[in-house]
Amino acid sequence: MNYKKVVIIHFGELWLKGRNRPNFIRQLYKNIENALGGSDYNEFESWRDRFVIYLNEKSDADFILKKLGYVFGISWFSIAYLTDSNIENMMNTVNSLLSNYDSEISYKIEAHRTDKSLAFNSYQIVSAFIKQDKIKVSKDSSHIIYINPTNKGTFIYFGDEINKGLGGFPVGVSGKAIILFSGGIDSPVAAYYAMKKGLEPIYVHVHSFDDNKKAEKSKIPELINQLSNFNNGSKAYYIPSSIFQISILKVKHSFEIILFKRFIYSIGEMIAKKEKADVIVTGESLGQVSSQTVSNLISTSYKIKNEFVMRPLIAFDKSEIIKKAKEIGTFDISIKPYKDVCSMHSRDAITNSSNAKLDELSKLIEMDDIVIRSLLKSDSLSYD
Repeated sequence: MNYKKVVIIHFGELWLKGRNRPNFIRQLYKNIENALGGSDYNEFESWRDRFVIYLNEKSDADFILKKLGYVFGISWFSIAYLTDSNIENMMNTVNSLLSNYDSEISYKIEAHRTDKSLAFNSYQIVSAFIKQDKIKVSKDSSHIIYINPTNKGTFIYFGDEINKGLGGFPVGVSGKAIILFSGGIDSPVAAYYAMKKGLEPIYVHVHSFDDNKKAEKSKIPELINQLSNFNNGSKAYYIPSSIFQISILKVKHSFEIILFKRFIYSIGEMIAKKEKADVIVTGESLGQVSSQTVSNLISTSYKIKNEFVMRPLIAFDKSEIIKKAKEIGTFDISIKPYKDVCSMHSRDAITNSSNAKLDELSKLIEMDDIVIRSLLKSDSLSYD
């Protein structure tokens, strides 16, 4: 056998222009290395526009490909075969790989020579395959064989085996984000899109139990563990809502939900300062419920001055959110029965609040004090 079996990982170049390129590549390399923890392979090498994983006889290629499918920042990846850069070796490798192929299937040869020092060009590679008689070659075939001579050898891979990556940025290059995490359908999807933009998630869950341990044994860790596939570990804070629930008895029920939203924004802001996070992420979608009208979104979060409030789902329909939740594996967990503190509501919930009114009510219930007291009762846990 005159070739090595490898996995090639392309990360594209659209986000690699400029001075941030080395940082992005280093973070992506680290994220892939973490994702492949426990995998057996010979070497993981960084090239100019790709990474290469050199497999061995013990390598579980399917497991490695599955793990790569969870890593943000990858454009595409594939099993490939690395051989010496001469046309005879290329043809022998292809013939060996297709030794049991269906003779009725034709292949299109796509050659791209990136090593310009070689004595042949891409056209000559294609011509050589056309002239040989061991496989059928057709420029119109949908079955493509890619041949890429480089300064370290020639990569050969098949179009049918190319896997599309998640794209986006490597998690961590954009800093940390506080995810206001309810456990419903929306906030896990929002966390997914935050990670796609390179943000490292820190989950903040305000619950209605009398003990953090009950929340820590609920579906919330299941959701976080599922999302951790995209991040190789996460941190979560559990905060009881009991102090807020008692204090809210002082005001009309119609303001309950939007005051609660201001409460969790304030909780998020405090934890953001502690964790040195510059972003707060929510699963809010404009107009989806009474607390998510334009005026309520403004008045519940306008006190947040030092962090960017990111609402990835702001223009999504519910059906779009559900579709993505199913794709990322969070939907079936999200719909499990759970006493979601965000489900509090009243028949006369206000839809047009003002900053001044919420300031007045926040002062009445001593919101700042409630936030501090609630945080003193919080727990934080790490998930692998």
